Amino acid sequence: MSDNEQHSHQSEASKLRERGHMVIDGRPCAILKKSTLDYQLYFVARDLFTGKELEATLDQDASVEVPQVTRMEFPLSYIDNGFLHLIEPGGTEKDNVRLPDNEIGRQITEFNEAGTDVTVTVIAAMGEEAAISVKEAC
Repeated sequence: MSDNEQHSHQSEASKLRERGHMVIDGRPCAILKKSTLDYQLYFVARDLFTGKELEATLDQDASVEVPQVTRMEFPLSYIDNGFLHLIEPGGTEKDNVRLPDNEIGRQITEFNEAGTDVTVTVIAAMGEEAAISVKEAC
């Protein structure tokens, strides 16, 4: 069984919905738009990790790979060498999530430098993880 098979399942293209997920060109994506084009389905989707927009045209009964996507929240402990050090539910440290190079990353850095306790939301799919949001801890 390949790594991707462990992190995904197959579905019929006609069963996919906007705001759902699918794999295009080996990349886990969020479906932005689904439309019918003759007897085929046309999808516009955004790569969950790069933000790149991808397109696919498929037969309605085509088998499509659907990634298993999870979101988890972790308290931030500290930032070191471009990586977030997060506290997992069991109290162990998770240190393999890169500090994003975008507005979310800047917010995390600002909160960290101010000594503010924050919770970071991490999305995971097909063996990749990324921080996608941050909020002050309750």
